[in-house]
Amino acid sequence: MPLNAPLTALLIASAIPAQAEVAPAGIAERVALVLASEPARSAMPGLMAYFPAEAQRMVDSLREVVSEPDGFSAAGFERLSTLNAEIMAPIMGMVAQAPDGDLVALLDTQLRMLQGLASQPMLCARVVVQGPGALGSDHRYLTEGVLEEAYRQRLAIADASRDAVPHRDLASDADYAAISQRLADQGADGAWFDRIAAMDPNDRALCQTFTEYLTVARDADFPGADRIRADLATVAGLY
Repeated sequence: MPLNAPLTALLIASAIPAQAEVAPAGIAERVALVLASEPARSAMPGLMAYFPAEAQRMVDSLREVVSEPDGFSAAGFERLSTLNAEIMAPIMGMVAQAPDGDLVALLDTQLRMLQGLASQPMLCARVVVQGPGALGSDHRYLTEGVLEEAYRQRLAIADASRDAVPHRDLASDADYAAISQRLADQGADGAWFDRIAAMDPNDRALCQTFTEYLTVARDADFPGADRIRADLATVAGLY
């Protein structure tokens, strides 16, 4: 039975020696607050299970940033986002080299999450554009561990691909032209493509559009379709 995520965040924060006396704002409290928010709350358990060194680096970076005078600000979180992206890049690279069947499974998970939000199209649109942080803290995807399991699935696939020989290139312009043609063949029109390009969190039709995109990408069988799936399973997908 997993620890309650906010408690886990507090344990992580308290287990790491402070580099200096706690600032008046409370460095440990700031660390705990960030780790108790999404997506850290749901992502950290899987990261600690499969990539503990990277998890430690993330918490170290978090502690360092929030210790700075402007660390608990938009500028500080922008720096933190950059640091986290650098830490996660090799892990996402492992996912990108996973067997295609695993990539399909990751898209299936994203599709199930979208389908569960379909009755709330505005919330769904915000999640598509802004990520899981757009979910309220009482949403069942958080309270029932759905998002945590989604992150854990992806990290488990990354772990299984640690020693994979690189065999899959990045998706090319030709690959995206092919998926665009496949989408057009299945009825996507100019307005549909405009919606994908705009990624407007206030567009209530975006949820259905993105669901259609993931579905076609999941099922596509043209050469290079696996590279599109790798993009959607790592940097261009729902979480």
